[in-house]
Amino acid sequence: MTDGQASVQSSADSPSGIGGWLILPIIGLVVTPLRGVAHLASYGEILQSMDRMTGGQASFIVMEVIGNAILLLVLPIALLVLLFRKSAAFPRWFVIWAAAGLAFMIADLVIAQVFFGDVLAAAGLSLIDADTLPELIRGLVLAVIWIPYMRLSRRVANTFVN
Repeated sequence: MTDGQASVQSSADSPSGIGGWLILPIIGLVVTPLRGVAHLASYGEILQSMDRMTGGQASFIVMEVIGNAILLLVLPIALLVLLFRKSAAFPRWFVIWAAAGLAFMIADLVIAQVFFGDVLAAAGLSLIDADTLPELIRGLVLAVIWIPYMRLSRRVANTFVN
């Protein structure tokens, strides 16, 4: 058997298709837009009180809503389309989405502290609370586990070829 035949045969034996560990990030992608709708709905009360905010605070809230809409609705839906088409662009865009999501969360917390730190302190509230901490951990796990998986997995390389 020649080297060319051996490489063709070994890639045919490698896992491909939607299965294995790839199922877990797919479940996350399916659930994310549903969670996103619920998350964006929670801005209703905040948006109604924007007339009592400073210009910087109101601008921050608007940018936060837009950023969350993109990261929690638009990109996951676009990724699902790429996924089901088995597009070669899927792994690269998944990595971008995961990294951008974590970066957005961290930047959001820092900027929120700048604009709302005094308001939170006066109310005796913490910026990182029971709602924020799980989201931060979820973003960290997504980046730490699934970015390397998308970049290194044979199943991913063999599945997303279109």
